[in-house]
Amino acid sequence: MRGRDVVMPNLNYIRGRHFEYRVIKDQLSKGALYVFRSAGSHGCIDVLAFYSDRVVLIQCKNQAASRKEWGELKAFRNTMSSSFYHVMMCENVGHMLRYTLIEAS
Repeated sequence: MRGRDVVMPNLNYIRGRHFEYRVIKDQLSKGALYVFRSAGSHGCIDVLAFYSDRVVLIQCKNQAASRKEWGELKAFRNTMSSSFYHVMMCENVGHMLRYTLIEAS
């Protein structure tokens, strides 16, 4: 690639992507039928897991989520009226996955 700059992905992106793949693997091990990663969406939801009786929408955080991020996810959850959809935050805590269900208010 003479004369062109090679752009490497930034480290935060790589870590975040790796964490999302860990969440995908974990959801499949819990019986999800299909799991998708919402790559590059910059939205509320990073991973979608489809089970026979529900759809789980997951925001993945490799670090602790900020109050703003929690607020945005709760606001997103409140736009959904069906209990068929489960909205969760997944945080990386000491190399463990911690899921928190976001309840509608």
